[in-house]
Amino acid sequence: MDKVNKKNDKLLNTIEHWLGGLQELRRYSAYSRLIKQLNRASNDYVETSKKSF
Repeated sequence: MDKVNKKNDKLLNTIEHWLGGLQELRRYSAYSRLIKQLNRASNDYVETSKKSF
């Protein structure tokens, strides 16, 4: 029984690490999308400013 508990504990710890890694990847993906949108908005602003001169 003790051996089963140790195996289950190891499995649950592994799952926890994987889920933490997935959360980190999701966070970086969201950051990347934010940067792309900010760059796009900045470029649009610059182009509009150039046209007004």
